[in-house]
Amino acid sequence: MPEYLFRERLRPSIWVFLIFLALIAMFAIAVGAAYAPVQGWITFLVICVLGMVGLNICSPVITVSTRTLVAGRATIPRSCLGEVEVLDGDRMREEQRVATRFLLVRPWRTRQGVLVEVIDEKDPHPGWLLSTKKPTELAMALNHTDATD
Repeated sequence: MPEYLFRERLRPSIWVFLIFLALIAMFAIAVGAAYAPVQGWITFLVICVLGMVGLNICSPVITVSTRTLVAGRATIPRSCLGEVEVLDGDRMREEQRVATRFLLVRPWRTRQGVLVEVIDEKDPHPGWLLSTKKPTELAMALNHTDATD
């Protein structure tokens, strides 16, 4: 099993969960009014549990091991990575405009991020733009060099 230098799951912010709960509540009220209040409550509870589990499970994970960078379903060897730059909110928005980059950007995480240069000439993406709550930790993990490499 590889040793992780960095690992973060990009879970939605609390306001995403609150909006999700409000939408479910409106649907459950409609079901309860049409059929019976008990069925509305059952609908609310079942959809809440399934939805919360789904929001957490479907959240992408960024991991940096000694050999690879994994962002969501994409994997790249660390030997193909160049410079790493920590970005603030304004720079994140600017860098999202480059259409050829690989993006793992979540709307609720766009304030901070990391831009990773890809030095592999065969790769169609000149860089990876990743949103994260911990951009400096991610950059330090990507810049980490192992003595055994």
